[in-house]
Amino acid sequence: MMKKYKNLLLAAVMFMAVCVLAVITALVLPPDDLTALPDTPASAPVLSESDVPDEEVRLGPVSAPILITAADPNRTLTDAEKKTYPQPNGIPTLYIELKNGKKYRDIQHSVFSEAVYTLVDGDTGIVSQPLGIAGRGNYSWNMGEKKTYALSLNEKADLLGMGAARRWVLLSGYNDRTLMRNYMALTFSREIGMEYAPECRHIDLYFNGTYFGNYLLVEKIQINNQRVNIDTDKGGLFEIERTYRHGDCTYCIDCPSGVHVMYKSPDEDEIGAELKAAYLKKFKSLFIKADIAISKGYAYYSRYIDVDSFIDWYILNEFVKNYDSGFTTSCYCWADNSGIIHMGPVWDYDTCMGNQSSATGVYPEGYHVAQAEEPSWSSPWYVMLMKDETFFRLVCERWTELVDSGMLTWFFDEWYAHDEIIAASAAENFKKWPQSLSYSDRGSFLTTKTHEDEINYVVNFLSARYNWLCDQWYLGEEKPYRDTDWYTWYERGRYTK
Repeated sequence: MMKKYKNLLLAAVMFMAVCVLAVITALVLPPDDLTALPDTPASAPVLSESDVPDEEVRLGPVSAPILITAADPNRTLTDAEKKTYPQPNGIPTLYIELKNGKKYRDIQHSVFSEAVYTLVDGDTGIVSQPLGIAGRGNYSWNMGEKKTYALSLNEKADLLGMGAARRWVLLSGYNDRTLMRNYMALTFSREIGMEYAPECRHIDLYFNGTYFGNYLLVEKIQINNQRVNIDTDKGGLFEIERTYRHGDCTYCIDCPSGVHVMYKSPDEDEIGAELKAAYLKKFKSLFIKADIAISKGYAYYSRYIDVDSFIDWYILNEFVKNYDSGFTTSCYCWADNSGIIHMGPVWDYDTCMGNQSSATGVYPEGYHVAQAEEPSWSSPWYVMLMKDETFFRLVCERWTELVDSGMLTWFFDEWYAHDEIIAASAAENFKKWPQSLSYSDRGSFLTTKTHEDEINYVVNFLSARYNWLCDQWYLGEEKPYRDTDWYTWYERGRYTK
């Protein structure tokens, strides 16, 4: 009996403690109403990496506005600042003022020029903060005057709710008349749960007060607790690329299958040449073992690779028929703290979705990434993996899951939904850059001349692609085909709505 009373007494004490803690929390924590928080000056220090929220609490592309804190340079704009930095097309707007009398044509590739940036989004923004800007990209740098840029903020900042970091990328989309191929691929990868998929936002860009077009502001792929969150003493970030695309192979790994891997990060400047060379030796052993295991079956390769990430990366890239994903370039992978290789983060989708005449890029049928008959444009790893019965079955199960859960329906619906969001910006962009409407990576074949026609072209191409992949992978009894006039248009050699 005494024991029973003791248990009741203990339960009562614990209940009273919880109530007291709740009262204290209500008194101490700041109010939910953001208007009750004081404005923070533009010069306020940014979050340190240790202060940034964990990955799982980050807000996605369509989330509510970020909470403004005292350590974040984001703040409420004054009425005067709203007039000075307008958002005429209804989307976030980035103003870059180049220093020392420079104009945008003075920005050099890989050489950072000093500048000041202001990024406004609704009633909040970051005002007059220093940064460096440099040209980036290989193929894209030579397309036209609307170029892709690398941004290096002097201090880390959370841009548009994407997490605090210094390094960012501005993608021009010059060769993409939809302006959305990168946005759709990256956002879809996040929606299906791919690890560390880069977040991105469409913005309007101004140089020295002059409108410069619609751009995609994207997280740079790097090791960071807001990006690829791994311990650099245990893991690493890598890029798979054809050997001919680069010269310096100090930190390269050549696998028996022919896959060529570059050890990208941590940089030599961060950890020193001696330590990076030691890590390279460790990772070379890992990749060669994984490469050999991939040819031997699931029981072997599952010890070295994260199978789920390999499947999701493959499905996305095969679905959009991304030429680069045949291990040509921009194919990232990373080794986690336990020495397991993960595919991703995904990157670089401007020439996919029927926008590349190389290989079979303008045809919705056929494999590309795992095309066994044409190894010059396919991935040796995926050619071997897709011959493995277990991996093939897992791909089919995952594709069926994505279809049945509505994720592919979301993908197609989002094309038109997001196009409405950027419609005004897109119209101004093509007034600024009308020549980009005639630029084509598919030559004179299957050419559209307007932004609207290109949107419909992509949806019809991908609908036909989706139908073909359902024939290969869908496990349900009735194939959920999509209506498409792709074949009628293709036979006529022009697009008909």
